Amino acid sequence: MFSFFYRYATFTLVWFLIFGSALLVLRPYIKINIASPGNKYNASDVLTLGIYQLIVLALVLDGAITVLPLVLLLSLTVSDKQIFFHEQGRFWTGIYLQALCVDVEISGELPKGQMILIQNIESYLDGAATLSRLPVYFRTVFLRHLFPMDNLSWLEGQMGYLALEQGDISLMHADVQKILSELNDEENILTFAVESDGKLTVYGGTALFALESKVPIVPIYVEHKETGIGSFLTPRLPYELKIRVGKPLNLPEASGEMNGKIVREMISAEMTRLAKVGT
Repeated sequence: MFSFFYRYATFTLVWFLIFGSALLVLRPYIKINIASPGNKYNASDVLTLGIYQLIVLALVLDGAITVLPLVLLLSLTVSDKQIFFHEQGRFWTGIYLQALCVDVEISGELPKGQMILIQNIESYLDGAATLSRLPVYFRTVFLRHLFPMDNLSWLEGQMGYLALEQGDISLMHADVQKILSELNDEENILTFAVESDGKLTVYGGTALFALESKVPIVPIYVEHKETGIGSFLTPRLPYELKIRVGKPLNLPEASGEMNGKIVREMISAEMTRLAKVGT
């Protein structure tokens, strides 16, 4: 048994080092000659980028079976596993974005104290960008029907993810109260506003969090700057993601359905303002 695990660890580690070395060698060329704004592309560039992205994918898959077990093992030695997993996620998503040659720039300041963060999400890169660059610890709230993780509930709980029912107001309200009861005074929440075809949808759960907790809402807008070249493996990726931190929003004093609508409108208005900053 020990011999098997030794061969397994050696095999995956060797391939991890091979893929990592190939990525380090090729990335400067990709970054300068292909993935820079204003470059003119040809078929060979698309092929080269596709091969490079295959290496990135292979490195991610190999890392999942090499690094993830090690991280899980190390988590057994720490007292606060949620912060440990958050810091690990921040580190590895930052490396992933660098490997994809996507730069992340952040502007604006977060307020002090507990807050509810809400950001637009257009692609998986948006969540990776905020995780890697926001200088605060937060617990992410997913919509349960969009992110079913029944088979990974243990890992989900260890990482501090929170699930929210959407649609049924009584179930959603119960989820919000349960989530808030689990938070301590130093924990922040990150929720999402879904952006599709230029339209921003703020779900009612965010308003309920704000009205129940009485902590400020801080809108965050992630802008994709200068879409780059695509390949046979991935669609076009942005050269840069700009994260703009908005103003903390003062909430209505009374609760209720009407104020929930007002909160959603306030969030949408501030995120629309943030979206127009770069235009």
